[in-house]
Amino acid sequence: MTWLTDHYEVARVTDQLRHAARHLDALALGLYGEIGGILAECKKGIREADAYPHHRKRLTEELGDALWYLLRIVDVLEYDVALLNPLLQRRTHQGNIIDDAIELGLVGGRLLGATREGGSACRDAIGGLADALANLAASAKVEWHKVVCVNRGKILGRWPEHKEDRRVAERTKQEEERFPTSLCVEFREIERGTKKVVILRCRGLNFGDRLTDNMKEPDYYRFHDVFHFSYAVLLGWSPVLRDLLKCKRKSLPCIDENQDGARAQIVEEAVSAYIFAHAKQMKYFDGITQLDYDLLKAVEDLVAGYEVDTVPLYHWEGAILEGYRVFRKLTCNRGGVVELDFDQRRLTYIAVSRRDEAAPV
Repeated sequence: MTWLTDHYEVARVTDQLRHAARHLDALALGLYGEIGGILAECKKGIREADAYPHHRKRLTEELGDALWYLLRIVDVLEYDVALLNPLLQRRTHQGNIIDDAIELGLVGGRLLGATREGGSACRDAIGGLADALANLAASAKVEWHKVVCVNRGKILGRWPEHKEDRRVAERTKQEEERFPTSLCVEFREIERGTKKVVILRCRGLNFGDRLTDNMKEPDYYRFHDVFHFSYAVLLGWSPVLRDLLKCKRKSLPCIDENQDGARAQIVEEAVSAYIFAHAKQMKYFDGITQLDYDLLKAVEDLVAGYEVDTVPLYHWEGAILEGYRVFRKLTCNRGGVVELDFDQRRLTYIAVSRRDEAAPV
C-alpha cells in the first residue's frame, strides 16, 4: 500500500463533513479554499523572503489540507485514487513557483466547476490538479511524505478515530511536588468600592491574587482561574496552579526552571487570555460543542516547547469547553465552589448562598 492509498483511508474516517446535506459541494469549497491558502503562502514567501521563516512549514500544512480534500472528492465521486498518481512521481521539475501557483489556481477553478458536472471533465480536472500540486511542491522543494506526515498528525490530533488518554504525566516522585488528588476551592466575589473582586478560598484560607476584570467594560475575567483548574485536571498541566499550590517540581531543577517557571506561567496566562477574547464573542461558548480549529491551532503554537505540547488538540478542546462550562456557572451565581478531582478528571460546580459580609483579607 502506498502512502497515497493509506492516507486515502485516513481521510475517509476523519471526514467531519460526511453528514452534510451537500457533501460534495462542501468538499469542493474546502478544496478551493485550501488552494487559496497555498497561493497566499506562495505570495507571502515571495514578499517576506527571509523575514518569514515559517513559509515552508505553512506551505506544507496547506498542501496537506488540499490533498485531504482532494482525496475525499475522489472517494465521494467513486473514482480510482490512481488519478492522483502524479503525486507519487519523483519530479525534477524546476518551474517558477509563481507560474506554478497561478496554474494551480486556474486548474482548481476548473475542478470547482467540473464537480457540478461529473463525468470525464471532472476526472480530467482531478488529474490536472494532482499534476499542478506536484509541480508546485517540486518548485517549493516540499516532499510529499512530509506533507502527509504533517497532515495526518493534524487531523488525527483533532479528529481521531479513537481518542486516547494523552494528558501530561507527573514527572516527580515527591508527593509535595505533585498535584493533589482532589481540591475544593471557593470563588468568592466581594465589593471593593466600585469594583468587584474575586478571591479564592481553600480550607479556610485565601490563596492567590485578588482578581478584578482589569477591563473598562466588565466581562467576568475575574473568575478566570477556573481555566487553570481545568487545564490542570484535564490536561495535567498548569504552571499557574503549581505556583498557587506551591508544588513546583524543585527536585528536578531543569523542569522547575523550564516547565514550572515564570515564563511558563506567562504562556498559560496568554493562552487563557487569547481564548477568552474569542469566547466573549460567542457567549462564553454557551451551546458550543466543538471549537474552531484555528483557535486550537493558535493554542498549540503558543505552548510549543512546553510539556503540554504533546497533548492532542481534542484534549485541549475538552479542557477549554469544560472550563467554560464551570465559568458560566460561576458568573451566573457570582461565585461558588469548584471541586477538582484529579483522579477522575472532573470539575464539579456547587452553588453557595451569597454572602453579604466581606471575606477576610
